[in-house]
Amino acid sequence: MDLQARVNLIKEKFAKLKSGERRLILALAAALALTFYFRLFIKPAMGRIAVLKKQTQDNKDRARLYQSQFPDLDKERKGLLKIRQSIAQMKEDIRGIQSRLINAAQVPQLLMALIKSAQGLQIDFQSVKQKIEADRGGLSRLYIDLKFDAGYEDTVNYIRKVEGISDFLKLEEIDVSPSKKSPRSLITVSSTLSSILADNPAREGELPLKAAKVQEPKVTIKHNPLMPRLNLGQEKKKDLRVSGITFRSTAGASSAIINDTVLREGDEIDGATIERISPDSITVKDGPETYEVKVER
Repeated sequence: MDLQARVNLIKEKFAKLKSGERRLILALAAALALTFYFRLFIKPAMGRIAVLKKQTQDNKDRARLYQSQFPDLDKERKGLLKIRQSIAQMKEDIRGIQSRLINAAQVPQLLMALIKSAQGLQIDFQSVKQKIEADRGGLSRLYIDLKFDAGYEDTVNYIRKVEGISDFLKLEEIDVSPSKKSPRSLITVSSTLSSILADNPAREGELPLKAAKVQEPKVTIKHNPLMPRLNLGQEKKKDLRVSGITFRSTAGASSAIINDTVLREGDEIDGATIERISPDSITVKDGPETYEVKVER
């Protein structure tokens, strides 16, 4: 029996069925068709949708993890911009400082300025020496050794002038002793000055000096500090004022200005003995009593 004959047979049998039987058969056929359609199309699609939902959730979880591990890029960009602006300002400040630094070609001008600063003062230069040594950061440092004879008052005023020459000129060390020419009125001063040198030795132009001004009246020293004062009969603790210290690691080489008098370890003042000179204080022995006097700042 061919397919067409079978279809006709089914139609004849369906036509002989009662109305209720026909509806039942149609309902069963529809259910079978839906089941077939669900298995063939709907179920695979739902499985695919479930897989996509799972992948979507996994991607969201990864995104949250990455956000927790990595900074806010916009915030970091703003921070980086501020750092760059700060670096640019620092470079500008460095250029400004370097423009005021002394370079090797300008050292003769600096030496001339040191000599001119003695004008109007009784300063007798014995020697002016210079040397350049490597310093930190790839820069160089200039050292100038000055030795001269002068009165104590002129010495103080000369140092004030020298300190006003440049922002970068520093008094590293100073030592005074009675002058061989006139021990009672003159002192021999040995001092060391230093200054950072610019890293551009070829730069020319005028030396960037400050206006060296000393306010009038000049410093007046009424008492020669190298001539100790005597104060016999004082029994109470001495009123000692330490205005400066030159400290040396060699024993006995340190000195201090005490009551306007330059003294060394072992010297006496007002009946008291200077036992020890430290970087920022002196130790005094006054009879059975020993005490410390700090340097004035």
